[in-house]
Amino acid sequence: MAFLVFLVSLAAAYVGYCQLKIANAKLRMDLYNKRFAIYTAALDLHQACYQDKYPVLKDAQMDFVKYFRESQFLFEYKDGVYKSLELMKDGAAKVSYVGKKVAEGKLEDLSDHLWDAKRQGLREIDDAIRGLEVQLMTYLNFSDVDGWNNNNLLMVVQHAKAGYEWLKKKLSQYLGKKN
Repeated sequence: MAFLVFLVSLAAAYVGYCQLKIANAKLRMDLYNKRFAIYTAALDLHQACYQDKYPVLKDAQMDFVKYFRESQFLFEYKDGVYKSLELMKDGAAKVSYVGKKVAEGKLEDLSDHLWDAKRQGLREIDDAIRGLEVQLMTYLNFSDVDGWNNNNLLMVVQHAKAGYEWLKKKLSQYLGKKN
């Protein structure tokens, strides 16, 4: 009977290990999704800056702020992601200010200095998005992930089948000795 308890506890330990691996893979995927959402918000802001439609840019800025603030909790500070997003935010503010004046029809308020500030803001956004893409490579690149893929799943099924066969054999031997 002790042997049977040992086998069941061994099977339970294996199931627990599999659940641990699955939970770890889910956590990694959740982090990936949150980080990718930040990249998507940055792309949306970049595109909105070039549309010359102030309401679109204003909405993109409002959405971006949430992701910008959240980024400080999802990335290592030393990687510079937060700083790149901050540069994008500041560059978009320059573009947005000019866009707001144009939308209000206050073109007389727009000096050459403000148009230059808009162009500078666009350059800052372009530079920041390029830098951001490099910085995000380590966080969003899944080309070398050692996670649960089809090969791992097949391996688990094969191990489970072999374990079942072994357990069936040992159980029949154990029951054969009792009779």
